[in-house]
Amino acid sequence: MTSIFKDSNAPYVLAILVGALSWLLNSAIAELRDTRFIEYTISYSGEGKTREATVRLQNRSMSQPISVGAFVFQCLLQPGQTGPCFRELPGSGQTVEFVRSGSIWLRSDPMPVTPTITTVNAVVPPRAQVAYRMGLVGNNAEIRVGYDLAGVSLAASGGNSAAIIFVKGPTIEGFVLANYLRIIIYSLIFFGGLFSLWISVAFVRFAYGKS
Repeated sequence: MTSIFKDSNAPYVLAILVGALSWLLNSAIAELRDTRFIEYTISYSGEGKTREATVRLQNRSMSQPISVGAFVFQCLLQPGQTGPCFRELPGSGQTVEFVRSGSIWLRSDPMPVTPTITTVNAVVPPRAQVAYRMGLVGNNAEIRVGYDLAGVSLAASGGNSAAIIFVKGPTIEGFVLANYLRIIIYSLIFFGGLFSLWISVAFVRFAYGKS
């Protein structure tokens, strides 16, 4: 690292590094900016009769709202087990209920399809999130999350199949989209610091050389 500061071409090397980093980051952001990037997480709490699952779905997209299809929550028992999987939550009496999450949200009420499957309309503004809490029976029940686009015309909704990403988080792509401006600022500070360090080293070497 120190040898770069002894080279007269150091400013050009730093400029190339900054340009390459900016180009790579902007290319990735340009590709993801118009993508419907949906990231979900599942957390469990409680035991036995109080066990619950909370699913959070985040729209990491910068400009694209999620407004088509449905999110699907399926309750799964261990192989060989039978009986109910979802449990009614105290207070609401629902097996799956909407909970506020984050500072921006749009409410979408759960719709039971079968005793083990519940769907909700997929409605999430850009850079927002929604969450749903579910009552579970026993300690072995698990939740599977899906995104159902059956019967949806993606072309009519302004997108295509390649423009939708639905993944379990956290992901690197989701982190970059959520912290884009922060990454740019820190990168500029870092390379600005390198350039300032080179100027300082060059000045000190010049001063000592002159003396």
